[in-house]
Amino acid sequence: MAISVSIELSADEKKQLAAILGTTAAKLDEALVSFGKAALEEYVRMFLGQRVFTRGSDAREFRLHLLIKHAFDNRFPDDQRISDLFQTTLSESRSLIKSVSAKYQYELAGAKEATLKEVLGSAVQRDDTWLLSINSRTVVEQLNLQRPRSRSCARSTDDRGGREHGRPSQCRVADSHGCLGPARALVYRDSGHASS
Repeated sequence: MAISVSIELSADEKKQLAAILGTTAAKLDEALVSFGKAALEEYVRMFLGQRVFTRGSDAREFRLHLLIKHAFDNRFPDDQRISDLFQTTLSESRSLIKSVSAKYQYELAGAKEATLKEVLGSAVQRDDTWLLSINSRTVVEQLNLQRPRSRSCARSTDDRGGREHGRPSQCRVADSHGCLGPARALVYRDSGHASS
């Protein structure tokens, strides 16, 4: 079913929207298509009585689920991307993606697998160390759940540098300052402000 829509935006609104979506004003129409698909599916499911929510949080979770499916090419977005789109704090964004990951775990199984493969595929080898930069706590937690146990320890840090989610891993990772030793490995980097 092909549908065409239009919306009136001022030049300033187009510029601001393009910046939020990470595109240019000239490519804004193309960038909005996938978001439009997600929005249309949300309404259609509601009209059909398939997804009728009484709580706002449930509607937001379903909305993010649809954005993952349509706008993010079946990949989990990073925490900051969610904040940019949903106008939420990083903490709220982390809670939202974690809820979506749990609630829609079967529908998003393919997205989780594709995201983890993409993240691991982006690792860069420096000598005998593989370096990763991950900007999503949920992705870090999923990686830690997937890794077999070994003696080295991968940890994520919160935005205050506090350690959380220490789990064994097979690889060592690094922050922006270079490689960290196995016992001090850092997996999660919050918007470029990593600390060991």
